[in-house]
Amino acid sequence: ARVCEPALTRLRSEGLEVVGPFPADTVFLTAMRGGADAVLAPYHDVGMTAIKVAAFGRAVNVTLGLPFI
Repeated sequence: ARVCEPALTRLRSEGLEVVGPFPADTVFLTAMRGGADAVLAPYHDVGMTAIKVAAFGRAVNVTLGLPFI
């Protein structure tokens, strides 16, 4: 929350419609039911576990911020 909350506040101040943070065990179910256009996971394993269970081979993963290409 120390990092997420200030980032969300800034995005909202720029006019973006963002919500959260939410617990990982429920946010993906909400998104799958149409409650979100995207989910931003703070760690690879948090996001990929849910994605692979729900939509293996049909989902898109984008990893940002790596120190190499």
